[in-house]
Parts: sequence; C-alpha cells; structure tokens
Amino acid sequence: MDYSDNQINLYLKRLKNEQLKMKKRMFKSFFDIDCRLEELDKAGDPLTKLNEVVNWESFREKLETIREEDRKSNAGRKPFDAAVMFRILILQSLNNLGNDSIEYKIRDSLSFMRFLGLSLWNRVLDDAKTIWLYREHIQRKGCRNNRTGSNGWLQPGNLCSTQCA
Repeated sequence: MDYSDNQINLYLKRLKNEQLKMKKRMFKSFFDIDCRLEELDKAGDPLTKLNEVVNWESFREKLETIREEDRKSNAGRKPFDAAVMFRILILQSLNNLGNDSIEYKIRDSLSFMRFLGLSLWNRVLDDAKTIWLYREHIQRKGCRNNRTGSNGWLQPGNLCSTQCA
C-alpha cells in the first residue's frame, strides 16, 4: 500500500502533536506531586512531624556498626541505607503492618516515601524478605550487643525501645 506525501506529513504532524501533549501531561504530573505533598502537609501529615522531631542520623553509627559485623566482602549489590531500613521498621511498627503490607505501602504512599526520603524514581525494596531479614538482623545483633544492660539499645528517650528477648 502506497501512501502519499500528504498522508505521511499528516501522520507525522499528528504524532508530533501527541508527543507534545504527552510532555505537557508529564510536566503537569511533576508539579502535581508537589501539590499533593503540600496538601498532605496542610492536612497535618504525622510522619512529617516525626521527621522534624527525630534525628534519624543519630542512629546511623550504631546501625552501620551492627551491619558491618556480618558483611565480609563488598561484593554484590550495595545494602540499603541503614537509617532508611530502620525508619521502615518504625513505620511497620507504628502502622501494625506485616512485611508484605509495608512493602506495598512504601510503593503506594507518597507520605511513606517522603518519610523515608525516597522519590518515585528511587529503587525501592526488592521484596518483603529484605525487611524481614533486616529486622531479624537488628534484633539478633543490636539487642545482644547492648552494653548498657537495658532491654535493647534504643532507649525510650531516643524514640522507642526494642522488644527483644
């Protein structure tokens, strides 16, 4: 089937118009995310308030020390940020969510993503097992390495205490 030059030009013009419309929608969506986050702030997002009150970086040194005890090599994929993983455990506890549910909520909720310092373009968790393994590791290493003699290394003044046996 042969197409005339007019038909080809018309097709290319329509294609270009569709591409322009798509770009406009895409840019609108970038601003739309900011607008949605502002709406969450106006509604009093409790996770934003929690981020303002808690210095998550104060936990980093202890969390990374615990992680390094088991890491024998730098081979393989880099581990997820220790402070982010810790905040995931906090979210999971605050919302009484299982591993699969918290994985879904992290992918789905702008409020959760912002609390964790993630954007729509960040690599999220591979699966719920990553969360489970991290929690098990923290409970096993973090609580038993405690030199203060209290139940867990997180003190009530630091946010919460762990529930390790």
